[in-house]
Amino acid sequence: MVRPGKQVTVLTYSRMRHCVLSAAKTLVNKGYDPEIIDIRSLKPFDLYTIGNSVKKTRQVLIVEECMQTGGIGASLAAAIYKNFFYELDDATMCLSSKDVPTGYAGSLEEWTLVQEADIVTAVEDFCAELETKEKSPLDELRFGHPVTGLLGAKFETNEKSPLDGLRFGQPVTWLHGAKLETNEKSPLDGLRLANRW
Repeated sequence: MVRPGKQVTVLTYSRMRHCVLSAAKTLVNKGYDPEIIDIRSLKPFDLYTIGNSVKKTRQVLIVEECMQTGGIGASLAAAIYKNFFYELDDATMCLSSKDVPTGYAGSLEEWTLVQEADIVTAVEDFCAELETKEKSPLDELRFGHPVTGLLGAKFETNEKSPLDGLRFGQPVTWLHGAKLETNEKSPLDGLRLANRW
C-alpha cells in the first residue's frame, strides 16, 4: 500500500508507480481520494491486499506501462473479476500504453505511454460516472449474500410476473424436480431445472 484512500483503488507497478504518485498529488488537490497500491509481485498477485482495497473502494483502475493487448493489466483484471466480482460497483478500468510499437523519439514515446494527465482524467471520469448513476433502494444489496430484509417484499410493476408471490429470504432448492414455493399458482410450478438431454 503506497497511499490509503477511499474513492478508487489504483493498482500499478514499476515505472508507472512514479506517474501515479505524481497524478495523485493533482487528484488530492482536486478533492479526490485515490488508494494506491504498488502490486510489486506479478506472480503471484497479492490478492489479499488488493481484495481488501477493492472491498473498501469498490472500483479499480489499473495503470501499467505494458500494452493493453496481452499486458499484465488484463491478467490482473481477470484475477479481480474471478475473486472479487461481487464487491465491484463498476467495471475495472485498465489504463495501458497504446497498442503500437514504441518510438525512439521522445515525443513519440510520450504519445505512446500513459502520462500523468491521462491518469488524472481517468480517475476524474471514473468517479464522475459513479456520482451520476441513479440511486436504487437495492444499491447496497450485494450478490452472494443472503437476502433476509426483503421477506415478503413486493416490487411495484405494471405487469404480472410468473414469479409474483415468490418470497425473498426463503431457500430455493435448485435440484432435479424442484418446485418453487409461492403463495399462488404459477406457470413455473413443477418446472424441472436439471433436465438431462
